[in-house]
Amino acid sequence: MRAILLLVILLPSFALAQTGLITGTIRDRNTQEPLIGVSVQVIGTQLGTVTNEKGAFRIESIPVGSYTVQSSYLGYQPLSRFNVNVTVGNVQILNFEMVPATSQLQQVEVVANRRQSAAVADFITPLSVQSLTTEEIRSNPGGNFDISKVVQVLPGVATNGTGAVAVTT
Repeated sequence: MRAILLLVILLPSFALAQTGLITGTIRDRNTQEPLIGVSVQVIGTQLGTVTNEKGAFRIESIPVGSYTVQSSYLGYQPLSRFNVNVTVGNVQILNFEMVPATSQLQQVEVVANRRQSAAVADFITPLSVQSLTTEEIRSNPGGNFDISKVVQVLPGVATNGTGAVAVTT
């Protein structure tokens, strides 16, 4: 009777002890800098974690067996380790070196249309036009019907004090 009672008490603890541990670090292959926040998943289970500030991870309570462990991180190619054997009492150490992902862009075709070309600003086609009527010139305060004084108060026109007029854009 005692043996059965002892077996009933110890059997659940033996069943719970049938798990293992996977630990390791993840670094950038080129710089060897630790990668923070990398997702590490044990495929086929709900188990996973992310790396800490040192690039280290630890996944506990993994049932004994053979698994694929995958790491993924934005901007890097996913990396998988196949046939990772998890056993009781042994720590499985996995170190990943992830490679930055290269972006593949789709083909771009540039076509020129000779009928519609970019207009080049020159003396014939100014960037902007301001037209003034005789009445506007006459009614301008301080202009005294002098076009050079009226032009100086328009937006984008500056003088250097010697009477020379410069147009700013």
